[in-house]
Amino acid sequence: MGGKFGFAYSERVGSLASFSSRGGQCLRAFLLFQDDILFRSNRCYPWLLGTLLFGFAALSPTTSQSALIIDLDFSDFATAAPADGGTVLGGRTLADARAVVETAAAYWETAFANSSTSIGWSSNLGGTITQTISVGWGGLGGSTLATGGTGWFGSDGRWSSGSLTWDNDTSSSFFVDSTPTANEEWQQYSERDLTLGGVDVNVERVHYDAPAGLARSNSDMLSVAIHEVGHALGFLGTQFPAFADADLGSDNDIDVVGGVLDGAEIPFSGGHTSFAIESPSDEFPYDPGGGGFFPPFDYGPNALSPSIVTGTRKLLTEADIASVGAFLGFDQSTINFNPSVAAVPEPSTWACLLATGALVAVRRKRSRAAASA
Repeated sequence: MGGKFGFAYSERVGSLASFSSRGGQCLRAFLLFQDDILFRSNRCYPWLLGTLLFGFAALSPTTSQSALIIDLDFSDFATAAPADGGTVLGGRTLADARAVVETAAAYWETAFANSSTSIGWSSNLGGTITQTISVGWGGLGGSTLATGGTGWFGSDGRWSSGSLTWDNDTSSSFFVDSTPTANEEWQQYSERDLTLGGVDVNVERVHYDAPAGLARSNSDMLSVAIHEVGHALGFLGTQFPAFADADLGSDNDIDVVGGVLDGAEIPFSGGHTSFAIESPSDEFPYDPGGGGFFPPFDYGPNALSPSIVTGTRKLLTEADIASVGAFLGFDQSTINFNPSVAAVPEPSTWACLLATGALVAVRRKRSRAAASA
């Protein structure tokens, strides 16, 4: 079937990050952010190329009828876990963190629950595809919060395995939400469309303006996980064969065919979407560090953009879902563009599983950066 290839994406967070190249792409981050989640302060995400992990068994609360099944391998989740959980996890447990990753995977699964895929390597799978993602920890250093990516076989891009790795040193600190399917910590919400290829596409679903506390001052682990799972599904740029096939004119945009967004063209650069919401500064009236409106420049508002604002939560948008649906061959007319997720099992359940070493998780890479002066 050809050789096995792999690709991982790492990202960073901080006060204000700009795009640059470091053997890959930089994350554009706004203020304190960690891992490879969206808005982070000036940090770049180096791209890591090489073979990724082999497949793992899965233990994930997925829906059996979903056309996309994400098997999360947490078998090594307790290995190399952060020694200072009070800093990295904000006092939460590994079981809480596991539930957050499960919720991120569930958002992606729910988007495609009632759809089917025609991608070539699913032909013997009844229109269903499964990705196994190994979740773990590592000393990523610097401003890197997490990394995510996938391996594949041959020229058709059939997944071999995915990975999601979280930074385990105290340079990263996350808001690990004990109720990740709710967004009660934030007081305001912003949702907007942009015209992409002549089609109005939802590009922003952002919760913001949390009161002083963990949600406001740390990188939201759910937002980072959603972003990284996207990389593990193949949002890696044109080096991933299926991704390249969705850029019909080889003009750096994903072409959406069929469904309510038929004709939309979603621009990308490397392994991220590349559209932005423009200034002025009152477009996004929030500054986690105080001092007025934020940001005073363009920013990428969606889950798969290369930047994120510390203290905000980014959920999947139509642009994110349509992009992944396009390169994975899903029927755009049956995709759920506004997925909601029910509560995952209680952390106590995960705690028991973690104690036995039986869990499996997805591995993804995010980077974080300190706020710039």
